[in-house]
Amino acid sequence: SAVIENIVTHTNANKVFFHFFDAEECCVFAATAQTSAATKAYTHANLDFNPDVIIAVADGYTSINAHRKNDWSASFGAATSNSVAAENVSIGVGHNEGGDDSADVQGNGDCIYLVEGDATVTKQAHWSASGANEFTLDYDVANASAYYNIFMCIKIGSAFAGVFDTGTSTTSDVEVDDPTFQPDNVIFLTNNHSALDAVQDTAHFNIGFAAPQPDSPSNHKPDVSMVTSGDGGANYNRRFDNNSSVLTLNDAGTSTENDGVVSTYDSLGFHVDLDTNSGTKKVSYLALSSAAVTANPKGSLGQVALAGP
Repeated sequence: SAVIENIVTHTNANKVFFHFFDAEECCVFAATAQTSAATKAYTHANLDFNPDVIIAVADGYTSINAHRKNDWSASFGAATSNSVAAENVSIGVGHNEGGDDSADVQGNGDCIYLVEGDATVTKQAHWSASGANEFTLDYDVANASAYYNIFMCIKIGSAFAGVFDTGTSTTSDVEVDDPTFQPDNVIFLTNNHSALDAVQDTAHFNIGFAAPQPDSPSNHKPDVSMVTSGDGGANYNRRFDNNSSVLTLNDAGTSTENDGVVSTYDSLGFHVDLDTNSGTKKVSYLALSSAAVTANPKGSLGQVALAGP
């Protein structure tokens, strides 16, 4: 099961969305990236289990508990691992120091995809192996600086990472049945583009969360999202939304291009109901469930077979 809570955190009514979900075990830690194109195994004192899923947050910083102004980059991604294949999805965005140059990318096959405002890719990695209380990332692109990553390692019954198209209709009901199990919750990633693994000169970075509606406080929302958009120049826009989990804005931030919610969950996956759809866009997702399944014969990114105790 999963719950999303909408919390006011400041006298200015700033909002924070908290996403709670069931997992057998979880561990969060920070560690530096590889400084050359090679593999790197990650372990931690609190990682005392073999993770089924990692959620990776990456940036272009070489220090923790510090901030940089204007010049920044960020990546959010996820990967699942099993004996057959690893599934990786990610989005990345970068903004330069002058505030007049941006770039973004949506990765298919990488859980880390870091891009600078000038469209330079500085960090790109995918999950390549798992072992006893560890996992290994293979860095196809690395920077000589030891940039930091933050990992959430999860042991859970079932997981699947994939991609779907929003379709071409102005409104659309998209059936996503690649997971072949009913998720407790889904995380969505999109850069508002029709192509994967193509760096664009815009600044889109959209993350959404969806969960079935359980009994919970009145401020619970089944679908929420954090949305950013930009035209590649000085124009940069931000939005929190407590109605939609698949939401994108145009480059100028003046209109909605995609607006969708998870309308139903079923034994194969879920349906996304798009009230607004400006044309075929790629949407990546991570589907999670506390219940175990034994096989996934349909996954376009590879099988996942996570058996619970």
